[in-house]
Amino acid sequence: MCRFLAYAAPRPASITELVPRHLQEFIAMARKNADGWGMGYRNGNGGPFAIRSLLSAEEDDGFMAAAARRLGDTGIVHLRSATPPLAVDYANSHPFVHGDLMMAHNGAIFPQQSLDEILPPAWRGRPEGTTDSERYFLAIVAAMEEGCTPVEAIRRTVVHILDRFQPSCLNAFLVTPDTLYATSWHQEEPYPDEYYRLFTEEELATYFHLRYRVGEHGLVIASTGWGGDDWHTISAGHVLEVRRLELTLTEHDLFSNRHTPLDRDTPAAAGQP
Repeated sequence: MCRFLAYAAPRPASITELVPRHLQEFIAMARKNADGWGMGYRNGNGGPFAIRSLLSAEEDDGFMAAAARRLGDTGIVHLRSATPPLAVDYANSHPFVHGDLMMAHNGAIFPQQSLDEILPPAWRGRPEGTTDSERYFLAIVAAMEEGCTPVEAIRRTVVHILDRFQPSCLNAFLVTPDTLYATSWHQEEPYPDEYYRLFTEEELATYFHLRYRVGEHGLVIASTGWGGDDWHTISAGHVLEVRRLELTLTEHDLFSNRHTPLDRDTPAAAGQP
């Protein structure tokens, strides 16, 4: 399992500006998520672009150099913990880019032997790497190319995966030219094996939550384990839609057509501050 954050801002912003008080706490998460890092971003109509490293973010000077730059107005930062036996290489590194879309995923989808079945048959030769995450992303892309809106494509892909696979978590950030989408879904008890021995019971209680905060430079959504107590939790089983320029928030139910506009300064409808 990985740690990641995403952001949307009216103008280009650096990671150090977006989370000035807690960036070192986020980087410290690389001690348990040391299989490289990735930083993807868009700048207006430019991009998406991705910077990737196979080094731990805590040990790579390039991470801080990139975090200090105003690379884009929308972006994703991913600290990878590779699901065994997936390789640690550039083809498997997040975020993944296809056309004008970009995505990163936190979780695992089993069984690994049949991951190509996540994709429509015509798309099964397109992944560059071996990860479940890239296939999750490309399934969403395929649905959008068939005419689905991003939320519809996410819904369709999540339902397909749940019908045919056993995912632990499908938390993901999807970036389009003008919008950031954060999907929050995980199993009630996604900790069945030895993989989670690195974590305390307290960490596991909220490990798969996604939280957001609006600051001076923009909105940040992130996985847990760092940050202050002024973050709001995205409702489980929902997609948070963030329009970049206005920073307007809408929460969409993953399993129905219900959606709820949110005040960006207050907790999500079913979340906890």
